[in-house]
Amino acid sequence: MIILVDMDGVVADFEEGHQRMCRAHGIPPEHELKDRTVWDILGNITDPTWQETIKELWHAPGFFAGLRAVPEAIETLHEWTRAGHNVQLCTAPLLNSETCAQEKLAWVRQHVGIEFVRRTIITADKTLVHGDFLLDDRPDIKGAITPTWRHLLYAAPYNRNIQETVTWKQAREIIQSSRT
Repeated sequence: MIILVDMDGVVADFEEGHQRMCRAHGIPPEHELKDRTVWDILGNITDPTWQETIKELWHAPGFFAGLRAVPEAIETLHEWTRAGHNVQLCTAPLLNSETCAQEKLAWVRQHVGIEFVRRTIITADKTLVHGDFLLDDRPDIKGAITPTWRHLLYAAPYNRNIQETVTWKQAREIIQSSRT
């Protein structure tokens, strides 16, 4: 099977990196992760000045390179690969960032392994990528076409009100049961 896996929020801990960045720059956390109700972090921040500051910091060199790995993620990517699946990281870049794409590839090399650099797809439209599954924390993925993949919505506090979300453990079970 072709298994597509989002990076930010699923494999790389974007939320923890964002909160660490805010603390380091004195940005008040208007909404803690546990209180967030929407996927888009900026949708929770009402002050336009802080929104702009946060966007600038996300676009600054080092933000994506400094993200930590989500527990279970890397182990599961390698487990699926050893089981014979075609596992691809499928991530959207910040389009106005000069360093985002390069930092994502460097992050993959450092945390997942050099063999996964070739397995990293950077695209603004994930519907154009063929696959059997896409594990992604964004609930409303839209694009140019109807995707071929089944969306497995990764469980995160901001999508807790959506009925069908999956943890890494549940995603492994779904993939395993799809093989049989």
